[in-house]
Amino acid sequence: MKHFHEHLLRDHEFSWGYTFIKTQLHAAGLVGRAQRRGVHRRKRERKPCEGMMLHQDGSRHAWLEGQPMLDLIVTMDDATSTLYSAFLIEEEGTASSFQGLLETLVAKGLPSSLYTDRGSHYFVTLKAGEAIAAAAEPDQTSLRQSHGQDQALPGWHARGLPWPPPHCSIHA
Repeated sequence: MKHFHEHLLRDHEFSWGYTFIKTQLHAAGLVGRAQRRGVHRRKRERKPCEGMMLHQDGSRHAWLEGQPMLDLIVTMDDATSTLYSAFLIEEEGTASSFQGLLETLVAKGLPSSLYTDRGSHYFVTLKAGEAIAAAAEPDQTSLRQSHGQDQALPGWHARGLPWPPPHCSIHA
């Protein structure tokens, strides 16, 4: 459908927007609707409280004019989008991921969980000779289960913070 709209704009001096064309073609039954996104591509709810989850990702772009493409590595709080670490590097990898985590953990302490994309530097090989497999989604309750729901996360009391946080309720 996108190609059809581009053709209208380029070759027929058409000025209506893509969404209008798509809606009209759907209404006329000329084009079917796109399939729903798979579970792995759906938006997820953000965590309700700061410090519950870190989100780390990298983005390759020509960030600096006249310079080669670089990766921007960002580590941020999932609930508030507060940036804890951001830097440019030639190529995203294990070392850059650890650098972002180190900067964040030193400044903010240990979060409940970490969310990342499935970049190849997060893959693991369990035994020599086996194929590399992507690690499973992080278990959001594993830390709570191993430490108990009513017990503070490691490093929480050392930062002088009450457990559970007064503005947040934690449910199993």
